[in-house]
Amino acid sequence: MTVSVSVVSGKSIQSSRKLPEGGDGKVVRIKAMAEGKYLLAEQETDVGPENITVKRVGSDLHVALQGTDPEQPELIIEGFFDLPGQLIGRAEDGMYYGYVAVDGEENHEASFLLEEMSSPLALGYPALSGFGDGLVAAAVLPGALLGVGALVGGALIDHNRDSGGRLPEAAPPVNNGIGSVVDDQGPVVVPLLSGDVTDDTRPTFTGGGQQPGEKVIVRDGGRVIGEAIVGANGSWSFTPDKPLGEGEHILTTVVVDKNGRHSPESNGFLVLVDTTAPDNGSLSGAMDNKGPITGPIGNGGVTDDDQPTLSGAGNPGDTITLLDNGKVIGDVVVNEEGAWTFTPEQPLAEGEHVFEVVVTDPAGNSSDRIPTRW
Repeated sequence: MTVSVSVVSGKSIQSSRKLPEGGDGKVVRIKAMAEGKYLLAEQETDVGPENITVKRVGSDLHVALQGTDPEQPELIIEGFFDLPGQLIGRAEDGMYYGYVAVDGEENHEASFLLEEMSSPLALGYPALSGFGDGLVAAAVLPGALLGVGALVGGALIDHNRDSGGRLPEAAPPVNNGIGSVVDDQGPVVVPLLSGDVTDDTRPTFTGGGQQPGEKVIVRDGGRVIGEAIVGANGSWSFTPDKPLGEGEHILTTVVVDKNGRHSPESNGFLVLVDTTAPDNGSLSGAMDNKGPITGPIGNGGVTDDDQPTLSGAGNPGDTITLLDNGKVIGDVVVNEEGAWTFTPEQPLAEGEHVFEVVVTDPAGNSSDRIPTRW
């Protein structure tokens, strides 16, 4: 792939240089100019490289092409941060676009980089309306190096059309899908992984890496449940207006760009909604483990063990919270066999103890207290 850079001021192409092939250690250096635009183009197609990486070194901007080492750039724009400009490329739809940060963060754009910071860029919205109209060369330049079409009588003509004069069909927008889902209600407030259980019937879905202004349509099992507009930083957020019902939900997205082009549907994000409190959990025994008399302690029995081992049953994965005379003394997770055991860390005081258990399932639903006199 042979790429050229053309320096554009207003409607004039001031210079054009062919960049070296990546990996040979050579570099093209050009001087920045006030309000300059730096047009990158593959010479075979006049289309800009899809991805580049930029880095700030002092007041210079280093530009590395896709697939090459960012520490060995093919292009250095000297004084770029003294005279900030814009990196531009032409897309397959025939329009010109600026290069924007892939992660959508404004401070990762070429003009805002801090010293020694690097950032991957890609062509992004909005299009630079009218940029290519009436573009002319300020001097006689080799047409093969312009990267914006061939010069004929000082005017540029469009070679990015098919034989019928039509622009080729543009690629659909990128769809990065759902990046995260957050359960933000109830006792368990955590990010969810695909396949997790939640008691939140209206979790918050987010995504990133999209183009500002794009529309993200959210579907539940193929049914549209809402949409969100991508913000200036490339991210979006959506909370359903209506609660999701009990059971399994496979959430997907479709992205629509400003020209109405639709992306393919994303991969599904599985959410299991469970708002039903568990009803299986009990304390069924206590064990005296010290002193001259050891063994099971009957309900209402007496023991000299001030740290007896309590045990019971429940659903695997549920959490058993134990209370002694109304005060929480600890919790334990039910094992795969549906059993649990618990030994108090602090010795029990002399006298009667009424133990209670509260069962909480992985979704965060909790049972009522289940009392047991011991």
